[in-house]
Amino acid sequence: MHPHRPNLTVATNRFTEYLRVTTVSDVENYSWSLNPGRYVGGRRVIAEHVDFTSELERLAGEFQHLSGEAQLLTEAIENTTTQILEGGA
Repeated sequence: MHPHRPNLTVATNRFTEYLRVTTVSDVENYSWSLNPGRYVGGRRVIAEHVDFTSELERLAGEFQHLSGEAQLLTEAIENTTTQILEGGA
């Protein structure tokens, strides 16, 4: 565990299949590319059948809802900032 960043170990352990130590010669063989996809692979996931249209509609609705919440938060922050700058808070 990292003494000052305990969550670092947790995150590292969670993604061990995506981590790899490489050599300078490996990087040279890939024309000095540091694109992670060249050095680690993804695991194959067999997806269960999903109704793409229904899932897309659900995700679009969720996105619209979250976008509306984000807009409300943006307006609240702008109002609060204005009040603070005008000395009214």
